[in-house]
Amino acid sequence: MSKSRWKYVIAGVGVLLLAGVVYAWSVLSVSIAREFPDWSRAKLSVTFTLLMAFFCAGQISCGFAGAKLKPRTGVWLGAVLLLAGFFISAKMSSIAMLYVGFGVLCGFGTGFAYIAVMSSVVKWFPDKRGLVSGILLMGFGFSSFIIGKLFQAYTPAQAGAWRASFMMLGVVTFAVLFVCGFFIQKPDSAADAGAADGLTTGEMLKKSKFWLYYVWEISLTGAGLMIIAHASGIVADAAPAITAGETATFVGLISIANGVGRVVFGTLYDKRGRRASMLIICVCFGAAMALLLASLNGIGSGLMVAAFVILGLGYGGIPVCNSAFTGESFGMAHYQTNFPVCNSAMLPASFGGTIAGALYDGSGSYMSVVMVIIALTAVSLACAGGITAAEKRV
Repeated sequence: MSKSRWKYVIAGVGVLLLAGVVYAWSVLSVSIAREFPDWSRAKLSVTFTLLMAFFCAGQISCGFAGAKLKPRTGVWLGAVLLLAGFFISAKMSSIAMLYVGFGVLCGFGTGFAYIAVMSSVVKWFPDKRGLVSGILLMGFGFSSFIIGKLFQAYTPAQAGAWRASFMMLGVVTFAVLFVCGFFIQKPDSAADAGAADGLTTGEMLKKSKFWLYYVWEISLTGAGLMIIAHASGIVADAAPAITAGETATFVGLISIANGVGRVVFGTLYDKRGRRASMLIICVCFGAAMALLLASLNGIGSGLMVAAFVILGLGYGGIPVCNSAFTGESFGMAHYQTNFPVCNSAMLPASFGGTIAGALYDGSGSYMSVVMVIIALTAVSLACAGGITAAEKRV
């Protein structure tokens, strides 16, 4: 079993690498905005908000349907929804159709496939829960970077050319998820270590430990999205002489570090546990903001690059902690429902980019954004300490 179980990881990475295509929205939306110049950025940004909302809804729906559905069926349902979503988006003539296609259907399909993979593959590795979560989520994290680059490279600049690329993305995503779905399954009861133990979702929600973690997750995920959503603008403020190509490279470093961070923190969680992992993630955010403050004050673009890399590493550790913490703290018996509920913190956190935009509009500087992130990091440190105190009381 120790050797053969890795085939489920490979299949899971394949699913998440393609299902994560929706996170390339910032790249994909540029072509849509070019064809519809009358649509404001605010209107287009609603698409991503809907995407996040239905991504969370899809996770929860798949989690609660998990007892009746085989994991591969969940992956296939996700594949069908993603195919339909991309096709509707490719054919759309109104922003409402874009909301339904990309926001609702693609978001729901991604959530379904995500939980179908995470709730089944992780159970094969009770001894390497953090590492395997990190490897799976690395695929999800790299998706936006890899597919975004391919979309840019093969989509002509003229208005409307993106429609053919969307249809191709839909077909390729469906095909990969359909094939990989055959290899996604849960272990049998004998292999499913710890599956008989654990709290129900209702019991989990009564624990202060859960709510402290939930606030920790919202604080840091929201802080990370504040930087990710405005990385290009930060580069322009800190180093106005940098070219567009260099800016794209600097911003891409966040995505690369995000993917690497998922494996790094997965390994760290297995070896050092929850307390050390959460603390180091907080330290990453604090160090990144210190470097970014120095860079915005004109000390050097090199510090900005270091800030982006450190932030990406820390941000990549958050979803790994979500998976490992849920299984470790509340057991695996109800993991398929507990994990998406824990992950639902992504929805309030998704407003981080909007808040950062408002802060910048009000102050004319990203300094205010950095100061808010420092405050959020302090909140996260307090929550991490609160969890440790709660564990000592048990």
